[in-house]
Amino acid sequence: MNMLLGVALIITLVLIGAGIVVGLMGCAVLFLFVTTGVVTSSTVFGMLRGNVRAGFRALWYQCAVLGGIIAGLMCVFTAQIIFAAWERGAEPWLAGALGGGAGALSLALMIDFLLRKAGAWLGRKY
Repeated sequence: MNMLLGVALIITLVLIGAGIVVGLMGCAVLFLFVTTGVVTSSTVFGMLRGNVRAGFRALWYQCAVLGGIIAGLMCVFTAQIIFAAWERGAEPWLAGALGGGAGALSLALMIDFLLRKAGAWLGRKY
């Protein structure tokens, strides 16, 4: 019985620690977005358009591009570790950032299109 209680305590502490780590990462991402002006520019864009939806859409696109750039750079970093013979100049990093950003923007545009069409369909149906 004591062993089962010990295992449950360890699992609980691991889950609490993981929750704290995820929360701190979320705070770091929010800090990054605020310092780079993503939140501010989206708010200003929405205010200038006079439409809250436009501001959220701008925030969605900017977050997608920043996330895609980070993902592209992580892919290049991983590829350079796996393929040690790959060139270590600036070109792979630039290609990874541009490819990741473009891929994420196209995915964000597709998701936005699908959500708008689904919203219009639901509006007509109900």
